[in-house]
Amino acid sequence: MSRYIQVTREPCHKLESLLVQIDPVDGALPADEFRSHPGEEFAYVLEGTLRLWISDAIYDLNPGDSVHFKSTVKHRLENPGDNPMVALWVLTPPVF
Repeated sequence: MSRYIQVTREPCHKLESLLVQIDPVDGALPADEFRSHPGEEFAYVLEGTLRLWISDAIYDLNPGDSVHFKSTVKHRLENPGDNPMVALWVLTPPVF
């Protein structure tokens, strides 16, 4: 199960920050589904392991690792670990 907690709630903001939690062996999307949308994304892993697909590349990120990418590139994420993954996620423009 995935949870998204809004950190920013300003009505006229140009970016959005979230705490994202993904449970072990769970993806934010079905295994064969990728997303793309306008904007950019930044993530900083706080706990657990994040597996991130950006186009055809796969990255495993651990606490203290960060990533920045254009959201127009197809992407998906999951938690391949044994513990919940928690990350600070910043998106522009806001999507929630």
